[in-house]
This record gives sequence, structure tokens and C-alpha cells, in this order.
Amino acid sequence: MKKLIIITMLLSQIILSSCSSANQDTIVSHTSVTMLVDCTSESQYNDIYNDIHTNLPKFLQTTGIATIDYNQRFTMKFGFIESTGNLLLTTESIALPQKSKIPNNKAAEIRKANNIMQMIDKQLTAGKSIAATKQKRSPIVDVLLKSMIELTADSTSYIMIFSDGVEYSDAANFYKSIPYSDEAFEKYYEKIDPYLLQEAVIKIREIQPKVRFYLMTSEEGVKKADLKRFYSKLFDKIGIKEYKFCDNLSQNVQSFKAK
Repeated sequence: MKKLIIITMLLSQIILSSCSSANQDTIVSHTSVTMLVDCTSESQYNDIYNDIHTNLPKFLQTTGIATIDYNQRFTMKFGFIESTGNLLLTTESIALPQKSKIPNNKAAEIRKANNIMQMIDKQLTAGKSIAATKQKRSPIVDVLLKSMIELTADSTSYIMIFSDGVEYSDAANFYKSIPYSDEAFEKYYEKIDPYLLQEAVIKIREIQPKVRFYLMTSEEGVKKADLKRFYSKLFDKIGIKEYKFCDNLSQNVQSFKAK
């Protein structure tokens, strides 16, 4: 009886080990992109909508970021920057197992990433109704930090921000003053929710996401150069080592290296 128990335990360990190996063999590479779209201004949202709707398919094709090979996964997360500061991410993924486990025609169909584009189009449409309502706040930094907390350690992660960058929250009012000087920035930084900041910094240190900020044309009187100075200080402070500012998706597409 004792011998039977030992044999049973050994078989169980072998089965569990085999299952673990099979799961590791299925997906060995994972790329994740989080898109954050600012809904706090209707006119701004319309510009963002047109940019994404028009240029995203070509962007994905040119960069190859969503082109997956066998044993690879691509995940797109989509969320809004709105006055509440809440962040609800909608997610869609495509993945291919080992080549031996899927027919060529099925693999080709999966690679088209139609579900991802349909998800994004659906979210963009939903965003129009949000942008049409009067937004009293624009907590860009809070939402950005929340998106970083949602990053997963098993992926190469990118964050794409579509916004005019004008923060209007309890911490700052960029319409009055942009805290890009050292002293002003430190005063602003101290006002950020410490728990949110701590959790985001931990994830950033672990994952090192790459950030692309599509900085739309700002309100009259707000200098884009000052906004870039502020966000550069912020990214440096929280440990983002790779970030880039662009005007739109069609600008510097080749610089967005996915792999």
C-alpha cells in the first residue's frame, strides 16, 4: 500500500510538471499595449478619435507591434482619461500556440487582429458620449499612474497616451501654471496620492514600460514645450527610462520598436 502511494505521488508530480512545461511552451513571448485616451474635452477628443481611427491600422502594420509568431501573445488595453479619475481597462488579446497545434489558415486568421480593431472602434464610439458631457477635471497623472499599476510582469509593456497634457486636478491647474521648474515640480509631486505613487513606482521598477505620449495641440496660452518639460520630469522621477513625445500616430512611426 505504501509503495502504491509513493508511485501515485510520483505520477502526480510528473503530470503537474508536464502541464507546467506545456503552458510555458504555449506562450513564451508577450507584448502588451495600454492606450489611454483623454475624454475631458469634446473638441480634443474628436481630434484624437480621427487620429486613432484613421492611422492606427497602418500604425500597427508598420510597427509590427501586433504581429505575432507562434508561441507569442499580443494584448491591447484601452481606457479613458475622464474627470472622475477612475480607470476601467477594456482588454483584447490574440495568441498563437506552437505551430504543430494550429492549422496555418487558422493562424493566419488570428494574425489579422480583427477583434482588437473592433474593440478599439467600439471604445472610441463610447468615448464620444463621455466627451460630450461637461468635464470639470482632467486628472491625467492619476489615471496614468493607475494604468501602470495594472501592468503585468510577464510582458513587454507599452503605454500610449493621447491627450493635450493639461492637468486640471486637486494637485495642479495647468491653465494657471505648469510646474516644470524644479521647485514647482517638487511641490506638485508631494500632492500626488502616496499609495498610488508607491504602487506605480514598484511596477515601473519591475517592468520598465515604454511610454509614448501623443501630445495633442494644447489650449491657447498653454505652451507644449512647458508640458514636455513637466512630463519629462515626472517620467524621470518615477523611473520611466524610455519615453517619447509625438504629435500623432503617423509621426515617427518607425521609432516605435515593438520587438
